Amino acid sequence: MGEAQVWLAAAAALGLALLLARAVHSDLARRRISNRTCLAVALLAVPWWSGLAPDPAAVLGRQLALALVVALPLVVPFGLRLLGGGDVKLIAALALWLPPGEIVPMLLSTALCGAAMGLAAWLAARLRRAPVRPVPYGLAIAVGTSVALAPAIGGLVASLRP
Repeated sequence: MGEAQVWLAAAAALGLALLLARAVHSDLARRRISNRTCLAVALLAVPWWSGLAPDPAAVLGRQLALALVVALPLVVPFGLRLLGGGDVKLIAALALWLPPGEIVPMLLSTALCGAAMGLAAWLAARLRRAPVRPVPYGLAIAVGTSVALAPAIGGLVASLRP
C-alpha cells in the first residue's frame, strides 16, 4: 500500500469521525439521523477501501452484500419501534466500512453500549419518578463502530509514522 493510499484512507476515516459526531449530535438533539449523513457515511467507504484494499472494486462488492445482510434483520427492531430508521440506515452504511470479521464485534459493542444507556435512562427516570423516554441510539452505534474500526485505524496511524 502506497503512501497516497494510506493518506486517502486516513482522510476517509477523519471524515467518518466527523460524520459520526454529526449523527450523534443530531440524534441527541432531535432524535433524528439524516439521510444525508447516512449517505455520506456510505459514500466515504469508497475512498476508505480504495486506500486499504488491493482490489477496491471486489471489496466494495463484498461490502455491499455484507451491508444488505446486516440491514435486513434490522427491519424487525425497526418494525417493533426499537430502532429508528436513521439508526438502521446508519448501521447499514457503517457495515460498508467494516471487514466481515468486525461486523459482530461492532453489533455487540453497539448493543452493550445501548443497553448501558437504556439502563441509565431507566434509573434516571425512576429517580425522577418520570416516564422512561426512548434512548437515542446514535451514540451507541458510534461507540460500537469505533471499537470495531480501532484496529484498522491503529494500523493506519502506525503506517503514517516516519
